[in-house]
Formats: sequence, structure tokens, C-alpha cells
Amino acid sequence: VEEKVKTVIKKTKHTIKLYFQPPFYKDPDYLNALINIIKPKLIDIDYLLFSYHGLPYRHLKKTDPTQNHCLSNNCCKTPSKAWETCYQHHTIETTEKIVKQLKIHKDNYGIAYQSRLGNDPWLLPNTEEFVKKLCENGVKKLGIVCPSFVTDCLETLEEINMGIRELFLENGGESFTYIDCLNTDPDWINTLKKWVEKVYLPL
Repeated sequence: VEEKVKTVIKKTKHTIKLYFQPPFYKDPDYLNALINIIKPKLIDIDYLLFSYHGLPYRHLKKTDPTQNHCLSNNCCKTPSKAWETCYQHHTIETTEKIVKQLKIHKDNYGIAYQSRLGNDPWLLPNTEEFVKKLCENGVKKLGIVCPSFVTDCLETLEEINMGIRELFLENGGESFTYIDCLNTDPDWINTLKKWVEKVYLPL
């Protein structure tokens, strides 16, 4: 999207200043906003699934500045310049920072990837298959949060809160808690405000 916007603007006669917010997967304000909406829901669940939007594996390779780090052995645990652009690493770090703050045991949370399209290999595990495994393993009270979406949409409300809810309850689950996206949460809105002011107030 960024490259397309730049290309379109170059073809116009207008001078337009652009600012793209860099990845905010470890921004303290973003994380705190997420933590604050997750924490009250923990009382109703015994397993928390972080369901992130998926990507084809080829996208990770394409954005790897080293050209050989992403998807290599233990890549997300081995420090590299690739971490700056690696989406999979970002999802893992966001999750780890949240569960550390909330003191969630490693056996009580997981990461999966949703919204898979086409025939290319996509990030695994897939959310649907992961939830089926949770059912097989006896999880009865499931909570799902979707940190890569800051606003609820079809991929959270229909795919997760309807489709995955139905899947879980039909396969032995007893209680399903969908944790809303940040939407208009005051902490999140204040975070956006800070980002905007950082860019425009100096002008």
C-alpha cells in the first residue's frame, strides 16, 4: 500500500507530505491498551488464543533485508535486522509481551493465524485447525483476541466471533469469549492522538 501511494502521488502535480506509522507491535501504549481490554476477560476463560491475520510465507521472504534469515532455523529467536520487518516476529513479540504482563502460563495461551486465501503456503498454525486441536485436548473455556486488527471487521466479527465460535461449541467447547478489538477504546484513541501530534505539532 505504501509503495502504491508513493507511485500514485509521483504521477500527480501535487506536493503531498506523507507519513507512514512504523510497525507498532511493541509500542508500550498499544500494548497497554490491549492488556487493559484482555485482563477483565481472563476470569471467564482457561485458554487465550491470539489469532493474527495470516500472510503467505513468500511475503516474509520478500521483506527480509538479509534475504536468508526469515524462515531459517529458529529465526524468530535469533536476533537479526530482519526482525524490523518480519511480521511473524512482530506477532510473537506482541504476544510474549502481553502474556508476560498478564502472567499467563505458557500452557494457557497460543498463537494462530487466520484469513488464509489462495493456494500459497501461509503462516501456521491456522486458527481453525488450532481451535480443533484445543477441543481435542479438552479446552472448555476459550477466549480469542485478534491483536493485528485494531478495529472489528468481517475477519473478526464473522470469521472469529461467529465462525470459530460455532466450530468451538460444536466440538465440545462450553464457553467462548470473543475479546473486542481496540475500536474506540479510550487508551487506544489517546495512543493514536499521541502519534498524530508527534508528526503534526512540530509543523
